[in-house]
Amino acid sequence: MIKVFLVEDEVVIRDAIKNSIDWEQEGYEFVGEASDGELALPMILKEKPDILITDIRMPFMDGLELSRLVKKELPDTNIIILSGYDEFEYAKEAIKIGVEEYLLKPISSNVLLEHLGEVASKIHEKQKEYEQRERRIREMREKYLSFQKRDRDDNINSIKSSDADFDINSVDDLKEIQDAIADFLSEGIPEDVPHFVEALLDKMPREHFRSIILRQYVIVNIFATVTSFCKKFEDKVEKTQTEEIAHLQELKDREKLLREALATAESQEDIQTYMTQLLANALEVRNTVSDRRYSDVILAAQKIIKKQYMSEDISLNTVAAEVGMSASYFSTIFSREMNQTFVEYLTEIRMNKAKELLTCSSLKTAEIAFETGYRDPHYFSSLFKKTQGCTPKEYRASRKG
Repeated sequence: MIKVFLVEDEVVIRDAIKNSIDWEQEGYEFVGEASDGELALPMILKEKPDILITDIRMPFMDGLELSRLVKKELPDTNIIILSGYDEFEYAKEAIKIGVEEYLLKPISSNVLLEHLGEVASKIHEKQKEYEQRERRIREMREKYLSFQKRDRDDNINSIKSSDADFDINSVDDLKEIQDAIADFLSEGIPEDVPHFVEALLDKMPREHFRSIILRQYVIVNIFATVTSFCKKFEDKVEKTQTEEIAHLQELKDREKLLREALATAESQEDIQTYMTQLLANALEVRNTVSDRRYSDVILAAQKIIKKQYMSEDISLNTVAAEVGMSASYFSTIFSREMNQTFVEYLTEIRMNKAKELLTCSSLKTAEIAFETGYRDPHYFSSLFKKTQGCTPKEYRASRKG
């Protein structure tokens, strides 16, 4: 069943879209909703929807920026943008990002279903092509393994013969694979290791796994990339840090197993097993050694937020850039360390300041909204009531009473 995620800051519109369609009957699974791009991003990365429906104008992260981040992290996600603005620049940027549909609001459930159906058809077609490709690969592998089992000696001689003509300069895609591994080790999470390894190996030509020399060349390059990444943590581990030492020793054990793969790995599945073990352990090393660095990053982020909360331009993207992380990785770290999302924390800081101004100043609600980073007084009042349980006016009256 195709998974759908909805992002829309207007509650009435969001509820109308969610409740006017019988998702299951139409062949969809409604996996989540959010009122803003920053709130939505970690949920989307977790749920991995097939289709993302998003508004274009939202207070913290707009639909275009959300689409860019989602396409970077989940390139197979199909995006439908809903907009009340029939402007060429928006549509042109959406096309550039790779958005499937750009629809104008208001939109009926029937019209939305038509467009969802078109996108779903493309998804089913891609899935069918993928399944056919996988079936062909399995058939080729089975034939190859059958041949290997039936006449192993002749097969080895055949492989050696073909390896004699191997030109190492022809393996052009390994640099791209090394870069992908390095990026993942820097910003990936342990839960995604199996999916990353599977996707990475699927991109590699089948001949890399049939030839002994090619298999060994691939393994050595993966091994070197991971080892190079992990070595930069060795100097940071003190002798008293027993947990880190244990992880480094475990990593060395994995490296020993990987070296053994040079002699024993005979298929993509073998290499996939070694890679999964190695990358998972490398991330454990990274996370354990980096926990203290993350606390410094969070402290720096908190200082930035408390200093810039009144600016309408502050966002997860701008703060992430200032602390030197990608937006998606910073979002994950912030939520994990703070037990609340970036937007929730920023809103909390702004609401506390708003309550202070309502109590200690004579500023009007619109002026307080402006002072706390909200250019729309109506949105500020709505958010205040949602988070504090009363309107700004009611809060001020209760303080005076």
